[in-house]
Amino acid sequence: ELILNPHLKKIENAADLRDVDRFEQAVDRYRANLESRIGRIYAAAGLLQGLEGQLDWSPVILQLAHIGGYGELDYFILADESGENRIVKAGEIAEKTRHLPDNATQVEIFNEAISRLDQQGSASISGLLLSEGHGPLIYAAGRANWTTDKLPSIYIAVRRIDDTLIASLGERLGLTVNAMTHDESIKQREYYGVDLGQRSEDDTLYSLLRNDAGDVIVHMRFKTAPRAFDDEIFSPTIVAALIIATLSWAVVIVLMKRAVIYPIENLAQTMRRIRQSSNYQQKLNYKHNDELGKLVDEYNELLEHVANHTSKLEAYSYKDALTGIGNRRLFQERLDYLWKLASRRQLSLSAIVFDLDYFKQYNDRYGHDGGDHVLRQFSY
Repeated sequence: ELILNPHLKKIENAADLRDVDRFEQAVDRYRANLESRIGRIYAAAGLLQGLEGQLDWSPVILQLAHIGGYGELDYFILADESGENRIVKAGEIAEKTRHLPDNATQVEIFNEAISRLDQQGSASISGLLLSEGHGPLIYAAGRANWTTDKLPSIYIAVRRIDDTLIASLGERLGLTVNAMTHDESIKQREYYGVDLGQRSEDDTLYSLLRNDAGDVIVHMRFKTAPRAFDDEIFSPTIVAALIIATLSWAVVIVLMKRAVIYPIENLAQTMRRIRQSSNYQQKLNYKHNDELGKLVDEYNELLEHVANHTSKLEAYSYKDALTGIGNRRLFQERLDYLWKLASRRQLSLSAIVFDLDYFKQYNDRYGHDGGDHVLRQFSY
């Protein structure tokens, strides 16, 4: 958990941000839909301008809004280039709520649309606006040059970005989204200690909807799916896992001591006694036929090999190679030992010295082989 959590959080955050991007793309598609409605308005008006002398334009102008799409809109603004002769037509939503813009809001929206049309030099535009009178809006506007002055050249379709629209767009994407005020967003993010785009403890994500100029239009709150993993270092799952792991390792350590550590310590003590006593005839005792048992068997073979070689070395060290009797080294060690023993017990020591008469002449006459034969016979 401790190793995977940072990676899982990155994956989760990327998925959350994709949901925010999907919602922003849905808003962009809604803007494009409004622009397409304006296209239908001007297409219909273009067919009618040739009938200028035969039509009463007053009712026709009011019906142009319905041609552009009456449903899911708050209202429409039709005006000339000056904006003085404006007509506001309620859409499906405003007819239910009776919530039409006042004159100041109409001027604000008209000036925003004209400014964007002048900047982009296109026949139609769409955008987001935070209106002082009507709050956040999605709008689409178009401009046309008619041969008659009875048709409005400016057409603006407006939809307020309220909880209904946000919830509708979120529902189509399988998301739970709602709008909130600036102060609410700041307060809740400070309470949970998260920034924009970070999931809070209650699985909530806070984000901003901005217009093309980067201005904040709406503060949004996304209700995300519950987290599928523990994000706390000492969560119940991790604490339980640590306890189980600790107990498991304790059992493993106890078993290792009984099966490995203690036998090794016993073997080490035996090896130490062998080294100190130089008694290589001893053997290591281990009853199990596991890997350590195989090692013990090999070591016992080594001890036997060392004992054999030690015996040979001792023989070479204390016996004369020719006669097989004790050499000067053995004589010196025996003399030292007996001298000390005699000193402690107040005893006398005796030494017998043998001499071979005429050995040199015999050796010179019959050679070294003959002399060696005489020495061996004498030593027996």
